[in-house]
This record gives sequence, C-alpha cells and structure tokens, in this order.
Amino acid sequence: MNKKKGAGALFMVLGALLALQTAVVALFGWPGFLVKERLGRTNIVEGMAVLSGMQVDFSGCVYESAVLENKKTATVDLDEGAVSVTYDLAFSSIPEGPVVLSAPMPEGLALEEGEALYLDIGFTMLDSTGEEVIVYDHVQASAQEGWMTAEITPSAYEGMESNVYLQSGPYLRRGYNEKMRFNAQFKLKLVHASQSERFNLVIDKSRIMATSLTENVREEVLSRMEQVFQRMKEFGFNVEKRTKWPMDVFVTTLPSNAKKQTKIYGLYVSSPWGINHGHMDLSRSLFMSFNSDETTSVFGHEFMHYVQECYVSSMYKRLHWLDEATATFFEKYFGGVTDHGSKQYQLYEGILPESDSPEEGYVRAALVSYWASKGGWLEGKDPLTGTDKMAGLIKLYASGGYFGEEGWLERMRDLFGDPSEYAVDFFARMVLAHDSVWADVAYKPYILHSQILNKADEDIAKFTSELKLLWDLMTSEEGQVSSVRVPAYGARVVALSMDMDGLSMLKEDGKLTITAQGGETLVLVRALSAKNVAIKGVTVSAPKFRLTLEDKYRYLLLVVNTTAEEKTISYKVTGEAKFLEQKDESQIEKVPFSGTYKGVVNNLQMDEPEHSITTVVTFVENYGPGGVYQIDCTVDKTGKKIIDGRYTTTISWATGEVKEDIDFVFSLDGKSFVGIVNDLSGTPWVTITGER
Repeated sequence: MNKKKGAGALFMVLGALLALQTAVVALFGWPGFLVKERLGRTNIVEGMAVLSGMQVDFSGCVYESAVLENKKTATVDLDEGAVSVTYDLAFSSIPEGPVVLSAPMPEGLALEEGEALYLDIGFTMLDSTGEEVIVYDHVQASAQEGWMTAEITPSAYEGMESNVYLQSGPYLRRGYNEKMRFNAQFKLKLVHASQSERFNLVIDKSRIMATSLTENVREEVLSRMEQVFQRMKEFGFNVEKRTKWPMDVFVTTLPSNAKKQTKIYGLYVSSPWGINHGHMDLSRSLFMSFNSDETTSVFGHEFMHYVQECYVSSMYKRLHWLDEATATFFEKYFGGVTDHGSKQYQLYEGILPESDSPEEGYVRAALVSYWASKGGWLEGKDPLTGTDKMAGLIKLYASGGYFGEEGWLERMRDLFGDPSEYAVDFFARMVLAHDSVWADVAYKPYILHSQILNKADEDIAKFTSELKLLWDLMTSEEGQVSSVRVPAYGARVVALSMDMDGLSMLKEDGKLTITAQGGETLVLVRALSAKNVAIKGVTVSAPKFRLTLEDKYRYLLLVVNTTAEEKTISYKVTGEAKFLEQKDESQIEKVPFSGTYKGVVNNLQMDEPEHSITTVVTFVENYGPGGVYQIDCTVDKTGKKIIDGRYTTTISWATGEVKEDIDFVFSLDGKSFVGIVNDLSGTPWVTITGER
C-alpha cells in the first residue's frame, strides 16, 4: 500500500513537471507565445471585419485574405482626445483599392467650432539606433448617423520609407516586414489657422495640450511659421509650388529614448499624391517647456525638406545626406543649437560620405555652412546686382533629380568647386575651431593637442595621433619619416611632441621643416591659448621651434587627402642641430671649464647674507661638440653641499651653457660662471657666482 502511494506521488510529480515543461515550451519555444507576439484573427464576412469598437470595410478593394489580424491596444479616452479604441491591424497583403475604417461616435460628443475628427494611422519604423519611431498619417474623418468614417489607400504607404524626413536621426527600415502592420485610432483635434491661413496647427484635444499650448503660444508658433516661409521666399526658393494650402502641422506624440538620449522632435511626410498633400508632425515634448527658437528651428528643418520637394520630388533620385545637411543647416539658422562637436570626427573621414545615408548628412551641415560662408548665402539679395545669394543652393536642387548620385556630385563640383580645391582650407578651419564650419563647439587647438597626448577622448582617437620628435633622427641626413592613412577628401591631425633634452640639441634660431613626400599640402597649426596660427605649404617651416615650445606653444600637423581615393601620405621632419655651425673643431678648446672656482651664493627669497662657495668642475669625457663634467658645489663655512651628490652634466664648448635642474652658464674662456637654482614652483631660489 505504501509502495502504491509512493508510485502515485511519483506520477503526480512527473505530471506536474511535464505540465511545467509544456508551459515553458509554449511560452518560449517553437517560436513561443512570448517570443513572438500573436495577434487575434477576425473573419472578413461579405467584405467586412467587425471588431469591438471598430469596423474595417474591404468591399471597395481586392483583398484575398479571409481574416484580419488585429489587437486592441487602448480604449476610448476623451480627456486625451481618443474618441475610439486603438487597434493594431495587420494586412497579410496590400489591398488593391481603398479600405474604409469606421467607429461609433462616443455618446454625447458634438464637434464645436475649430474641432475636427481625424483617423491617425501609425506605422512602426526603426531608426539608426534600432529604436522604434512611429510615423503618422492623419486622415480627416467624417461623422454621420452616429459613426465616424475615414478612407485609406494602403498602397499609398508602400514607399513610406522614402517619404519621411526626420528632424533627428533617420530610420532605416520598417518595424514589421512580413505584413503591412499599423495602428489606427480616431482622434478629436483642435485646428488653429495662421493669419494668412497658410498653415494649420492641428493639436490633439487633451488636458496636457490645453495646458501647454496656450493661446499666446499658439499665436507665437504660427507667427514663426509664417516668418520662416517669408524668409525662405526672400532667399529665392520656390516655396509656393504648393497650390493647396494650408499645410497641416500636427502636434502629436513622437517617441524618445531616455536611455540613449535620442529624441525625435519633428518629421515631414511627403505624399504619393503630390506636394499639395504633404504634412508635418511636431512632437508634444517641444511644448512641455516651450522655447520659441527651438520650435522654430525644428519647423525650419522640416520646412526645408518641403522646399527640397518643391524642386525634386521624392519619386526621383536625390542625395539623402545632402537633404539632411541642408535641412540641418537651416535648423541652426532659425535658432537651433546644433552641436556637432561630438561627431566632428565623422568629417575627418571625408567631406563627401561613403554612402548616401541620411545619417551621414547631419554632421555635414558644417560643409553647407562652409559653402554658405564662401558664397555669402545668408546675406539675401545683393542690392546692387539683384543676384540671389542663395543661387548656388537653388541651382543644385533646381536640377530636378533626374540623374544619379554621380550626377549630383558633378553638379556640386560645378557649383562649389571640386573638394580638392577647398579641402585644405575646410579642414584648417576645422582644426582652428572656426564658426564658419560649426567647429566653435569643438576642441580648441591647444586643448585638442592635450587630449591627443593624454588619450582622453575615444572619439578624437579616430582621426588623430601623436608624433614624438626625436632630435637624432630629425637632424640626420634622412630626417624623421612618418606616414598616416587618410580617407578620400578626408584629413588626419597629428600632435607633435618633443622632450626638453631633445629640444636642447636643436639650434635655437634654426628651422623645423616638415615636407610631404608626395607633394601634398600640409598645415602646421601653432597654438597658445586662444591664439592660433595656421601655416600652409608643401614645406612648412617653424623658425625658433625650440624656443616657442619652451613658451608652451603646441603644434598640430594637419594632413589632408585632396583626392577621391584613400591613400597613405608620408612626410619628413628635419631640424638643424644646435652646433652645426661649428665647422673647424681643431680651433675649439676641448676642456676650457675644468678647475676650482671661488664665489658666493645668495638666497634671493630670504635675503640672507652671502656665503662663500667652492665649486670644483672636473672634466669627464668628450661628448660631440661639448664635454661631460662633474660639478661639486660646497659652502666653505658649513661644508654643506648645495647639490646632493655630484652633478654630472654636459657643458657646451661653444656657448658655455648647461641646461638641467640648475642653470649654469660659464664664460667662454672658462674663467667665471653664474648659476640659478629654482624652487619647486620654478621661482629663483638662490644665485651662485664664481671665478677661477
């Protein structure tokens, strides 16, 4: 009996384990209910799928599936403007023809003046970071006999990837590839027209928007939109190609990722039906702590995408990076703070990007700024000639987009010159932190030098390196040769460094010469605090290099590739040795300094009385154009040594100088000397003088 009970218990345990295992497999395996989300399935009867709170009518189109996959995601919330439930809908194929969505009107809801019903259609996209971005289409709905109705044409959304321009960070692909999936919700919105009725500000009727978008804020935003339109018109852009006004600007929820600190503030959505049907979305977050300049800059960015479409339809070929570069340029022009300092290294990878990705364009707004600076674009019309200062950019887009990428690049070369003509100047401005290339937020040259040597910034390590100058190589016949791999139309920055021992061996009034082996133009940047000097040339000379380094100057070498192919650029550094002028060594006295010197030592800080001193200088060995000596200094009265132990150093036969912790200078005939001893702060502590 006990045995049977034990067996029964064993079967119960095994049964429980089997049930648990089955649940785990169901949830996480093959592919699993939790791993892959499952939508519900509703039958389509006589062309109609009837959901709880929404109906989808396929009777006006061709749709082969007999079921509609769906999932209810939110209920009606009139306080937030949601007048229907929200559904995720998935079409197994794209219906040929229109689809009608309808939902019952909430009881007691009546539209007031300035209110309108819309069906918000949201598609999930993935941006460059892999985060979800919801791209909306807003379809105006009608209300009749207690139902809200809106018609959509699914095939119009097939190429949505090519029709959306984001203000911050491009998307790369759809979130769902296996089906056409979107969410749908009827919403009540408030519509406010600008003074000229050129723009509609369309706002979700919600408590938070009622608090944030007060009447004064709405008027300010609409006024700024009109100002952007007029400014673009003054620049000469064809901003009135659109004939169906107003343009709708929707204030809605656009997602952000706090962990990655990425936010999307705006997007422009063009339409397959033409330029008259494009609209703009602005994020609610712009109005949580309203800043007029920030909101205007986001609008200016997206409005430039509309301007681009006035010239080049999204149906034709265009350079996406150029679209984002020019839009970001105007974002800053209209009040934005576009900090490209953290991405500055991307520019050193090449003026022209390797791929036509929108993401490549954001940092290259600095290139558009450079073109604008050279062409005086932002000055408007020239009062003398009437020439439009924005003509170069207008001509670029006015081409119509009928040619491929190479055609675009050729067009840019015709208008602004080949990058080989201005690459050196462009990157020199980058290193000098010039605001014409938006580098005012980047490291100043002397700080950049320090960052390179200390390896303090991983980003700048991608385009920088250090070259430690060695005096024995520099002063040799071959010189010190180095090389760096540089991308096409790109640049690299090399921080030059040299220790004090090496500096002491360079001729004080000589030259440091840096020569590119292939004849390329190099730029040497000498920086001290905010003072910066750029010296250009195939051969760059820095007179008194040794002296200026002692004065805390920092040197950066800019290496620029002015060709369309990546290549290695080699350069040679040469310097003049300190004693090269001594040609006849037979006339130089080899040991003029040996002997015993009697003198005094005086404490400059404490103003103590002088003490007599004995200094013994003993020759040790020849050392090139100098000699190695041992120096012993003792104070006669106390026998205490001024220097702890023997002091072995090199004294120049030609000048009598000693450059070490203690600065001894002997007379050339070796009959006298003077020395200065500094404290730890570098302040003179005592002076020592003596005669032999």
